[in-house]
Amino acid sequence: RLSRSNAMRASRTFDVGVNFLGTTDIKGKHAYRFELDEALPDDVRTLFLRPLSDNGSEQVMARRLRILKVLTGRQDLAEMLTNPWRARRDSGETLSEADRASKGFKDLDEPKQKALLAAFAVAPTFLVVGPPGVGKTRLATEVVTRKFGAERSSRILIAAQGHDALNHLQEKAQEALGLASLKDLLVVRSTTPERQTSQPEEMQVRALALLEQLEKSSGLAELQPQVRQRVRELRDAVAANLHRKAALLPGDWRGLGALAHLLLEAADIIISTVNSQDIENLVEAREQFDWVIIEEAARATGPELAGALMLSGRRLLIGDHNQLPAYDAERMLMILGDHSLVELALKQARDWLQPMLEDDDEERLERLISGDPLRLRSIGERASKLFSVFQTLVEEDGDLLRSRSGHRPITATLTEQRRMDPAIADLVSVTFYKGDLKTSAARIEALKIDKPKLLHRTPLTATPIVVVDFPHVSSPVAGEPSGREDARKRLNLGEIASVIDVLRHVEAAPGEAPTLAVLSPYRAQVDALEARIRGAMNGPLSHLAAFRSVRADRGFVGTVDSFQGSEADLVILSLVRNNPRVGFGAVGFLRDRRRMNVALSRAKSQLVIVGSLAFLNEAVRGVNPDGAAHALAFLTTITSTIDRMSKADPEGLARKIRPSALQLKA
Repeated sequence: RLSRSNAMRASRTFDVGVNFLGTTDIKGKHAYRFELDEALPDDVRTLFLRPLSDNGSEQVMARRLRILKVLTGRQDLAEMLTNPWRARRDSGETLSEADRASKGFKDLDEPKQKALLAAFAVAPTFLVVGPPGVGKTRLATEVVTRKFGAERSSRILIAAQGHDALNHLQEKAQEALGLASLKDLLVVRSTTPERQTSQPEEMQVRALALLEQLEKSSGLAELQPQVRQRVRELRDAVAANLHRKAALLPGDWRGLGALAHLLLEAADIIISTVNSQDIENLVEAREQFDWVIIEEAARATGPELAGALMLSGRRLLIGDHNQLPAYDAERMLMILGDHSLVELALKQARDWLQPMLEDDDEERLERLISGDPLRLRSIGERASKLFSVFQTLVEEDGDLLRSRSGHRPITATLTEQRRMDPAIADLVSVTFYKGDLKTSAARIEALKIDKPKLLHRTPLTATPIVVVDFPHVSSPVAGEPSGREDARKRLNLGEIASVIDVLRHVEAAPGEAPTLAVLSPYRAQVDALEARIRGAMNGPLSHLAAFRSVRADRGFVGTVDSFQGSEADLVILSLVRNNPRVGFGAVGFLRDRRRMNVALSRAKSQLVIVGSLAFLNEAVRGVNPDGAAHALAFLTTITSTIDRMSKADPEGLARKIRPSALQLKA
């Protein structure tokens, strides 16, 4: 829609609907084509292109403003976000000797044992860094089960930035509660607008179970007949809706909504995204939990975390700032680092958010805008730290630990991984974790015992790391296909063909279906790969039916960003970039070490990289020919580590294959 105003909650009375038709070139300039639903007004020179509905954005902004307003009265939380070491204290909680002697505790690796003990002992806030494959969720579920084992009347809020992390955490938490004989705990998943396509059914299943329990209870018999009748009617209506026999009437939905609120109030464990409306409702109701546990904390911004953190005096944040950060974090931090952009952002906030602001909010903004530029610079620096609050606290705690003797840390790092083949883990460890990430003895032993899940056809081998290595685009090799990228579309057709060739050379071994993921940093490459693979599923790639997808859409192909938190037995990674340029512009998305960390650490058994190692080396060498440390040096670490592995044990750890070796012979 085209609107007269760019402000939130502005009137839409005179908005004009538009439909996007595509792109075009007009006099050499890139342009967008739209179809109008009606004529544009004659009396307005400037219009703003806006989504058809931005209610979701408006609601999120309004929620954050309200939560930040509450935060101004919470000195304890403000101190936690800026100087948690001042508030640090010993909680007096610990695990008993019996707990430490239990099988569950002994099954934990040593770093996890230490982190668990510290999480209970340090109050009010403790942070745990969890690199790939270390079992962050296991630590969270241990805290939950041990807290309820010691105090059955406890209440815990479990939150995360995204639903995928919550789905996994909820599943594992309920498994752990069952094993700990705590199945009777009431675990409630928050309902949020973005989950309404699937969540009402989940809530209805729980509601139906509770309504059936209520109907059988002795207490219901003591209530008035009309109440008993309403319970039976609501039970029948929910059951019929779940079995698709009848739709719920408005009155039934209202009854179900009331029951949902009761469930939240009575829940022993609430599971919610940090941006949920329910978090704000709990803050407004001044609810308090014994613990708040936040997974993927490094992917949430400070404002996103604030609401959940207000709900308890005991906070456990688990995440990894070496993996992908919050959405658009790089751009936000760039803005906050430039005081002129901070001033511009504040002016735009005043204009765009004006309908949502209260009088004192507007006055505060005006004082900031018209104030000292040095103060704006200071505010931007503090805002940068609070924007990436998990990373800030972890890094500052590390600095204090190194510089002050007797410093009592508020962080721990898990350093023993069990997911990846040791060779893949070594590549990830050396590149992103200074060699501190180790593979558990159990994972190494499993290599000798477990039957392989993948079968390979020559020349593809079972080597944990395989690189289908294209020559640099500036140094073509006779007989090798071109690996040149389409710089405008961010496509690499040569790599797509090689991914298909790799898939033709690998099959699922008999037994449990192995999992498969094909990843790329670029959406255009993902879309093209998906189309090619789907088109070949009834032909040369029909054997992929024996593989299992771990994606919500049941497909095999996705972006690297969408796959954080997931894993697969076989991961094929298409890098796309191969061009004559050097430096940051040459490598594009590959310049982000956090994205590359995610890309390389998803595979459990085998990682196949399709790209050009020579291109990566040349692009990096152009940044600093002298080899001094710089932001792209990690790419050189990747290529040199693969070279080292392939030379030390050509068949066992890593292997490079030319694309032509995998092609069908005429």
